[in-house]
Amino acid sequence: MRTLKLSALWKTALTDSSHYLIANLAIKLLAVVVIPIITRMISIEEFAVYDLFLSANAFAIVFLSLGMDSGTAILIAEQKNDKAKLSGLLKITLLLSLSACLILCLVFLSIVPFLPWEDLSIKRAFYFSVFTFSSLTSYLCINFSRWIGRIKVAAYIGMISTILGIILGFSLLSIDKNIDSYFLGLSIGGLIGAFLVVFSLRDCLKEKSGRIVNKKQIREILTLSLPYVPNYLCNTLMVMADRLVILAVLDSKALGIYALLSRIASIPNLVINVASSGFLPILYKNYETPNGKQFIREVLHIYFYAIPLAFLLSVALESYIVEFMGGKAYSDNAHFMSIMLVSVLVTSATQLSGFSYNIKRKTQYIFYITFFALILNLGIGYVFALQWGLWGVFLSTLLVSVMRITSHLYVSEKLYSFSYSWIKIVAILVVTSALLLIRYQ
Repeated sequence: MRTLKLSALWKTALTDSSHYLIANLAIKLLAVVVIPIITRMISIEEFAVYDLFLSANAFAIVFLSLGMDSGTAILIAEQKNDKAKLSGLLKITLLLSLSACLILCLVFLSIVPFLPWEDLSIKRAFYFSVFTFSSLTSYLCINFSRWIGRIKVAAYIGMISTILGIILGFSLLSIDKNIDSYFLGLSIGGLIGAFLVVFSLRDCLKEKSGRIVNKKQIREILTLSLPYVPNYLCNTLMVMADRLVILAVLDSKALGIYALLSRIASIPNLVINVASSGFLPILYKNYETPNGKQFIREVLHIYFYAIPLAFLLSVALESYIVEFMGGKAYSDNAHFMSIMLVSVLVTSATQLSGFSYNIKRKTQYIFYITFFALILNLGIGYVFALQWGLWGVFLSTLLVSVMRITSHLYVSEKLYSFSYSWIKIVAILVVTSALLLIRYQ
C-alpha cells in the first residue's frame, strides 16, 4: 500500500471531500441564517416548537436509518466495482429504512390525539411525518452517493432542496403567522429534494440485482449496521436530554431560550462536523501509517487548542450575537451562551477521537460511555434545574460533557493508541474550566 506524506493527506482530504463539504456547510449555514429571521416572526414558545420539530427529525433520521449509513460503507468498499451488488445494497437500504419510517409515521399519527402535549396537533404530526420520510430518503441516497464517488450531484441537490424548503416556509409564514406554515414549506421542499436525489441514482436503481428481499443480504447488512444504532441514538438523545428536562421542570419559554442559545453555540461546531465527515474516508484509509497517525493526532490537538480561544471570543461577543440572532426578547439570557459553547465543543471532540472503536470493532464501548453520560445528564440536569433553574441545566451539560470526553479518550487510547497528549488535553480542560469559574462566579 502506498504511504502518503502528511501534507498529501491534508491535501487529499480537502480535495476529495470538497463538494460534500461545500453543500453540507451551505445547508448548515442556511439553518443559522434562518434563526434571526424566524425568531422575529414567531414567539419564544413557538421557537421551542420549531426547535423540537428539527431535533425530533434528527433523532428520527438516526433511528430509522438503522445504522446503514455506516454499515453499508464497508460493503460498498468491498463491492465498489460490482454494479449489480451496489444496486442491491441501495435497494435494500431504502426498502428497510423507508418501510420502517412509513410504519412508525402511521403509528405516530394514530396516537397523536391521545398524547398529552397540547402543542402537538394532527397537522404538525403530519408535516413532521412527511418531512422525516423525505429527509430520510435524501439522507440515505446522498450517503450512498458519497461512498460510491458520486457525491457532487447528490450533495448539491440536497442543498437546493433545503433552500427551496426554507424559501417556501418563509413565504407561507409571512402570509399566515403560524409556525405550521413554515413546516409545510419545509415538507414540500423535502419531497422535491427526495425525488431529485433518487432520480440522480436512477441508473443504479435500474441495474438488475436479483431479488430485493434477499434474506442473506439483509442479514449481512443489518449485522454490520445495527450495532451503530445504539451509539447514534445515545448521541441524539444527549441533544434531546436537556430539552426533556426543561419541559419536565420548567416551561416552553425556558425551552425556547435554551433552544436559541444551544443553536447559536452549535454554529462553530457545524463547520467542524461537516469537515470531520468529509475527512473520514481519508482518515480511515491511512490510520495504520505513521503519517496517518500523526495526522489524526494533530487534528484532535488543534481542535482542543481552539476551545478556550472560542470561549474567550464568545464572552466578548455573546450579548451582540444573541441580540442579533434572537432579538431583545432573548438578550437577558445572553450570558449563558459561552458555557453552552464550551459544552458543545467538548462533547463534539468524541467525533474526532472515535477511530479506535471502529478499528477494533468495539463500538459497543461508545454506547456504554454515551448511555452512562445520558443517564447522568438526565439525573444531574433534573436536580440542578430544580435547584437553579435554566442555569442548572447549562451547568449539568458542561459537567457531563467533560466526564464523557475524558472517558471516551481513555478507552480509545486503550483500544488503539494514537498517542494523544493527555497533558495538553487535560491542561486545556482545566484552563477552560478556570475561565468558566471566573466568568460565572
